[in-house]
Order: sequence, then structure tokens, then C-alpha cells
Amino acid sequence: MFMQVASPLGFRRLTLSRAPESLAGIARISDSPLAKLVSEVVLEEVEFPLKMVPLDQPSSDDPFRVGMALYIPKFHNLTTLIFSFPDFWEFENNFTPPGRNDQGSRSAFESDITASNLALHQQERFFHMLGRCNPDLIPPTMNTIVIHNLMSFWSVHFDIDKLRPFLASLTNFKVDIQIVPDLRLEELFQHPPREHDPQFIPFWREFDLLLDAACNLTSLSLTSDADAYNTWGSVNIFPRLQNLSLNGFLFAYSYLDGDVVLRTCCLETFIILHHNTLQHLLLSDCFIDIMAEFRSWAEIFREFERNLGKLRSFDFQLSNGNGYATMSMEEPGGHYINANATNEPNFADTNMSEEEIKKADKLALLSLQNAIKSRNE
Repeated sequence: MFMQVASPLGFRRLTLSRAPESLAGIARISDSPLAKLVSEVVLEEVEFPLKMVPLDQPSSDDPFRVGMALYIPKFHNLTTLIFSFPDFWEFENNFTPPGRNDQGSRSAFESDITASNLALHQQERFFHMLGRCNPDLIPPTMNTIVIHNLMSFWSVHFDIDKLRPFLASLTNFKVDIQIVPDLRLEELFQHPPREHDPQFIPFWREFDLLLDAACNLTSLSLTSDADAYNTWGSVNIFPRLQNLSLNGFLFAYSYLDGDVVLRTCCLETFIILHHNTLQHLLLSDCFIDIMAEFRSWAEIFREFERNLGKLRSFDFQLSNGNGYATMSMEEPGGHYINANATNEPNFADTNMSEEEIKKADKLALLSLQNAIKSRNE
């Protein structure tokens, strides 16, 4: 009955959760004339599991696996798959380990069940399922993947070889990353890790491989919930990339622990290397780390103006601060905070006041935007 009275526009986006009634609804729509209206499907993990299931254990009743195999192929106009994981921090704050008795004690086995390894297990289970989907069953119109709340566990593994055919078919890729420490390490409760600490490096290396497998992208959008470190120098160039959006990433210009492989100085270079194709660039709440070798936004904007000759739009957004950040050594974990130019030696080394730096940044940004405007006329 609901199919007869509901607006057809309401069927452009469908949501599939693990609830049995959700899969039943998807099945009915896939066999109806409404199937041709569906352009987006959301696979939504409403909550984290409270037990671990071996990845290779048969799961013929898994709604996501059934939906991907039987029903999603029937949506012939599907363009977008959205994978939505729960917010880890909400889960962790409300987590009660299974098996805890009235006295609060647990067995040795149950003590290994934590919020972080349950969340990691669910994420691995999801990508394991995705990597085993038959790529021939995916509608040829499907070219966009959106991942919400991808978690940056140090031991994450994406099984790139299995995912490669799926990722290579994409032209649009959007990922929101949650910087999640390994909460199994007791000392991290007292001293949470920084975003670029060694435990995050394995995640970024895996994520680099994930990006490399999506080799045909024309649009890439990445959001991090911290001023994130990434090994941009190890990411291959996307030969067709036209649109790039980065939110919450860090521009830094020094080595970490003397290791060239771990340096973050490659983000600016990564952008400029796409000069042959890049047309639209958005930097939102990205910061320069002034504890590293100092470099101003004015210098970066001038490099963009000189090198990004095909750029047709550039949007630079800051929700707070001036675009410069420094590590706070007074707070646990040393998270980045907005920098005050008047008391930072790295700024002082430039022989420029904070106001002079701000003025130079604004002038360089205006010059870049005027150059882009003249190209569009």
C-alpha cells in the first residue's frame, strides 16, 4: 500500500540496515516499477555488534550480503552507494563489555572484548563482504562511493586485491575518517596518541593503498575529524582528477623522526601534481603546522596560482583561527590548537608580525581568485 501513496521522489535514496524488515522492503522495491527511480542506496550500520563472527564464516542471512547480491543489481539507475558506520565515540562512551557480572568482573576471554576491537571487527567484516561481491552484478551506472565514519585503527586491513575491481570502477570517492586510538592500550587513557603517532601510520599506509586502487577518480573528497597526518607522497597521481575537497588535513613541512617516508610535506605537492586535470579545489579547516619548517598560506596560494593553470574554482574555508596550528604540550595527547603568531618562534623567524602574515595571506588568496576569475571570463 505504501508504494501506491508515497511520492516517487522518496525512492531515489533507500536505506538498508541489518533489520529484517529493512531487507524485505528493499526486496519489494527491487521487483517493482519503483526500482528505476533508485539512484542511491545507504548501507547503514545502526549499531556495533556485541560479539565477533569469523570473517570467513558463512553468513547467507547477512542483509548486506543478500542485498548486494540479489537486490541492488536490480536498481539499473543506481549511481551511489553510501556506507555508514556508527559514531565510534558515542559507542565507546556508552559501551558495557559483555559478560560483566554484578561485581564488575569478567573472565579472561571476555576481558578482550572492548569497544575498539568490536568496532574494528565490524569494519573489517564490512570490507570483507564488499571485496567478495561479484563486480559483474554491480550496475554499470554505479560510480560513487561515500563512506561515513571510517575508523583509523592501527590494525585495519582493507584486502586491497579483493577490492581493486570494485574501486577501479569508481569516478567519485568521499570518505569521512574518525581518528580513533587503540583503546586496548591502557596507557593511552592517560596519554592519548597524536594523530601522527606510529600506531596511526599502518592505517594511513593501508588507506593510501585504498586510494591507489581507485585509480579512475574524477572527484575525491576526504574529511578527517582531526588535523590529520597522511603519507601523501606515497599516493599515486589520479590521471583524471578534476575535483578535490580536503577537510581537516594538515600541511606540515618537516620530517617525522628523520624518516623521509613519514613526512607530511607532500600534501601541497600532491595537489600541484594534478595540475593537468584539477579544476575545482576546496580546502576546509586545513592548517599549517608551524612547529615544523615555517611556510605561509601566501606562499602556498602563490604556488597554486603559478602551477594550477586549469583551476576554475578555489574555496578556502576556516571555521575558526587563521589557518595555522601548533601542538599543545599542555593537554594530554598534544592535540593541535590554533596558533598565536605573536608568541611562536617559528613565526618570529619570518621577521613578520601576525598582522603582516594575515595581510600577505589575504592578498595572495585574492590574487589567486582573481586569476581564476579571469580564466572563467
